[in-house]
Amino acid sequence: MSSSTSSLKVRDVNLLYPGVPVEQILLAEQTSCLSVQAFLKMCGLNFEVEMRSNAEHMSPAAGKLPFIKCGQSIVAELEPIVEFVEKRGVSLTQHLNHEQKSDMKAYMSLINVVLHHAELYLNWIHEKTYREITKRRYSSCYPWPLNHVLTWKKRKAVISKLKTYGWASNTVDEVRLTNSFFELINLPLHMVQAMIIMVGRRRQQLLLPTELDALVFGHLFSILTTTLPDVNLSNVVRQFPNLVELCRRIDSAHFQKHSD
Repeated sequence: MSSSTSSLKVRDVNLLYPGVPVEQILLAEQTSCLSVQAFLKMCGLNFEVEMRSNAEHMSPAAGKLPFIKCGQSIVAELEPIVEFVEKRGVSLTQHLNHEQKSDMKAYMSLINVVLHHAELYLNWIHEKTYREITKRRYSSCYPWPLNHVLTWKKRKAVISKLKTYGWASNTVDEVRLTNSFFELINLPLHMVQAMIIMVGRRRQQLLLPTELDALVFGHLFSILTTTLPDVNLSNVVRQFPNLVELCRRIDSAHFQKHSD
């Protein structure tokens, strides 16, 4: 069933974000929140955004963001939210065959893991970004001395996670943005660009958007529009004009037309 004939009742759907975006939210969380917001808009669903400084601690999925509340249901992250919506009669992928859907999910997993790790790397390991942006924003909603303790614990947890994927060296001071870092990002961007073209995109027109488009938009639009001390990641994204154009079209179709 398409979103235009949706049986989903959305009068009480709330999308929860951490804090106020310009004051608290970090790049890694902003991309996830924007992806879900784009997906809900593509489905034609009405929802309200709630800004909560403690949204991370309210999440039903171990701090993962964002999450929606719909009636008695609370669901976190894009993929479970997509499944939740589909079970209620709204699908963006009914025009795809089984093989295309499987490929799409594989590419979504790849792009989400790689870019999410890159965003965490910039926020929590890249020293200049951490000092000038991450530390101030993440600690802004907590009183002293909790702001220092929780920020330190969060950074330690992120570094430990990234080490398991080979994204961090033994000490933070040794970590630098390297060519291999950006070469790793290039592969999934090439693959996702090919996938988007394969499932039916025209150069000047956005047709039948899927959750893959929403995911790509959330990551790439956030990377392109977020001011960071290091611009290398956004420069990598700009090497893919088709993906940049996709972001522009989705922003125009689903966000700008609703702004006052």
